[in-house]
Amino acid sequence: MNEKLTNLINKLPDPDDRGFMSNIDKQVADEVTAGILAGGAENIEAVVGALKVPAEGGDHKARYALHCVAIAVGKDQDEQRQMVAATLAKCVGGDMPKGVKAYLVQELQMVGTPAEAETLGGLLCDEDLCEPAAQALMAIRRGAADQFEKALPNAGPKCKPTIEQNLAILQQRRRRRQ
Repeated sequence: MNEKLTNLINKLPDPDDRGFMSNIDKQVADEVTAGILAGGAENIEAVVGALKVPAEGGDHKARYALHCVAIAVGKDQDEQRQMVAATLAKCVGGDMPKGVKAYLVQELQMVGTPAEAETLGGLLCDEDLCEPAAQALMAIRRGAADQFEKALPNAGPKCKPTIEQNLAILQQRRRRRQ
């Protein structure tokens, strides 16, 4: 991460004694979010690069910054949301620890669009990522059923119940609308 981006993210507060981000200044959070978004996908990838597996810790500011970005763009169907979602999906498809991927998938649950459904569907047979991927797909909805159906034949015993349950929920919703 470049020095300018590091300095920007370091404006965010440290967690309190309990490990919570309880002393947030909205104006500072908005400034950090705007600065990250101004740098586009390159900045998003740099922040993702600062994430560590949860057991290591020490990445609370990067996680919070990424979460602020997801919240800021998650409400709209604009180009920024699509850029953030596509960048997160690209990073999920990359070579990084599963703990980091799981966090990115959680953020995709807020900002993901049908364009990211296939990437998330590719995680449904991974025992460590199945549950967050399923949750993200259910939040996206469009294209989710196809991904669950595609994954089902290859699912192991730990992932199969999650896939079957979510497929049943989607089928039940379809029947109610008909």
